[in-house]
Amino acid sequence: MKADLVAFNAKIFTASGKRGWADALAVWRNRFVAVGERAEIEPLIGPGTEKLDAGGKVIIPGLNDGHCHMASMGAEHALQVDCTPEKCRSIDQIVAALGEAAADIPPGEWIVGFGYDETKLEEKRHPTRWELDRATDRHPLIIKSFTYHFGVVNSKALEIAGLDRSTPDPSGGVFEHSEEGDLNGVCYEEAFFMWLPGFSKGEPLIPAYSEQQKAEGLALICREFNRMGITSVGDASSDIHTLQACQNTDRRGALTVRINMMIHERNFPLLRDAGIRTGFGNERYRVGSIKSFADGACAGRTAWLTTPYGDKPDYRGIPVKTPEEMEAAVEQYHSAGFQISVHANGDAAIIMVLDAYEKALKAHPRDDHRHRIEHCTFVTEEILQRMKRLGVAAAPFANYVVTQGDKLDVYGEWIHTMFAHRSFLDHGIHIGGSTDFPVVTANPLVSLQSMVSRRYGDGRVLGPEQKVSLEEAITIYTLGSAYLSFEEQEKGSIEAGKLADFVVLDRDPFSVPPEEIGSIGISRTVFDGRTVYRKE
Repeated sequence: MKADLVAFNAKIFTASGKRGWADALAVWRNRFVAVGERAEIEPLIGPGTEKLDAGGKVIIPGLNDGHCHMASMGAEHALQVDCTPEKCRSIDQIVAALGEAAADIPPGEWIVGFGYDETKLEEKRHPTRWELDRATDRHPLIIKSFTYHFGVVNSKALEIAGLDRSTPDPSGGVFEHSEEGDLNGVCYEEAFFMWLPGFSKGEPLIPAYSEQQKAEGLALICREFNRMGITSVGDASSDIHTLQACQNTDRRGALTVRINMMIHERNFPLLRDAGIRTGFGNERYRVGSIKSFADGACAGRTAWLTTPYGDKPDYRGIPVKTPEEMEAAVEQYHSAGFQISVHANGDAAIIMVLDAYEKALKAHPRDDHRHRIEHCTFVTEEILQRMKRLGVAAAPFANYVVTQGDKLDVYGEWIHTMFAHRSFLDHGIHIGGSTDFPVVTANPLVSLQSMVSRRYGDGRVLGPEQKVSLEEAITIYTLGSAYLSFEEQEKGSIEAGKLADFVVLDRDPFSVPPEEIGSIGISRTVFDGRTVYRKE
């Protein structure tokens, strides 16, 4: 057998406990067949072998964002209005961008914007429905916050939904009102999710995209992620349509990111009745866990805490389930044989989830269940000990300190145990790399910088106790994320027999200051043994 591809003259960090570093590798078909010194690889070179001289550059395993919203947001990049801080720094700019889009869309059709961050707008607040009305009064319109836990609708949207000042808040959500008592368009949690396909408990008010649109959007976002060195993701809140989009995109040969689908719990009956369980799929897409929710977002200050927020003595955040509802949901999914992932930021929410996991595991014991807590932001020593005892894994935010450090002052001393990578590792708790994209950038090098430095842009080091080494950070973002989806035997490290996903970096992250890691680019991304991105 001769290799299809060899890479040599490289500094290869394997993320494997068996061999930390190597200088050459060989690939046959879509798997590594040898990793070691160049002399070990030479006999595998044949006339048809592609030879990659890395020029002394660092090679690491393909990066794996264990919790993001890549597949579900792919279509948005092509079909929705970009309201991120990079595009819109004021409410007027948001209105202008929406108005420009409205000019090309037939009256009555929805306009959807994404990614606004009220803390980075000049006005330092949410837009109101009356301001959005300036963009159009002929279209229903919604803009989604970068947190995806709240957003703003215009008057036309409220009219279509039949909502007014007398409408009660839904369970687990809040409609915001003006001083005069009218709905101002800002919607939180379930009051926001009700508009969205895949999130609404009932019939969503915004129509879903077509299967073709979803497949095209997925192919587009795969290319963007490959450019950042990402070859695998956990796609949080996937649905049955995500599975279809993966199948369609894979048939076209355009699925160049491996997708572990964390299926939104509203799709549970469909999967259960079809006999589909965790692990269904192939090497490129698979059904992972059932995804549930316990509370809101730390950036949106809707995380559910046991203690009041510092500036609001009567406010502890927003739980989106009661303890009884959480126990019933976990019992149902666990007894059906699924892995479970629950979004829980605040310590009160985490405790509620652990209570539900413990009760379900006692009633239905299962070895190696790998139930997860997504984000798992506010942890205590008691929480860490319970997670270890119960075998619960976590996907904490990886780049939050670097990208959102300006939002953390409100949490005071909590910062020392937020995004607690060091504490998780020291307690023997399995964790993976995670951005929650598009809440923050998906760039994994920024995540590595954040985990290693814990330094925000203004120079402050936030929670230095939680720093990890660069070797640990890369391993979290590769082998750690693979473990979260039961795939550590297939990917996550550069070892013979594993899937041939790897990344060539354009600078050595081990030889630059930690604050520069995020600016390192990708020279080449190899997926399934073939190059899917090469820097021009």
